[in-house]
This record gives sequence, structure tokens and C-alpha cells, in this order.
Amino acid sequence: MSRRYFKKNINQLDLFDLELQLDDIKKLQDIELELSMNDKLSQQELELKQKLVSKQKEKNYKYQQNSIEELFGLS
Repeated sequence: MSRRYFKKNINQLDLFDLELQLDDIKKLQDIELELSMNDKLSQQELELKQKLVSKQKEKNYKYQQNSIEELFGLS
């Protein structure tokens, strides 16, 4: 489309300007969506890493509670 006309009224909206603004809004929304997905993915990754670390700690540090009598063979 080409601009072959002039605005008759200064307050009149220009459709070409609106089209550019809408394109910018769509691009911004796409970027926001991508950023939110990246944020969610990083949160999930962090949670998985924390779960893995806690499982490794549980696996490596299993304690067994013994009484003093059992340690010295008194029971």
C-alpha cells in the first residue's frame, strides 16, 4: 500500500501508523512469550538439579541410629 493521500483532519488516525504499531506489539508479545518460556524452563531445570542433589545426598549419607549398648556389645 502506498500513501497517496493526505490527512484531512490532524486528529485522524493513520492506518499505516496503526499497522506498524500492531506489528511492534506482536513482536513484543512474541519476545515476552519466549522469555516466559525460558524462565519456566530454567526454573524446572533448577528444581530438577536440586532434586538430583538431594537424592545424591540421601544416597551418600544414610545414617543408622545405634544405641550405646549396641556399640559396646552390652545388649
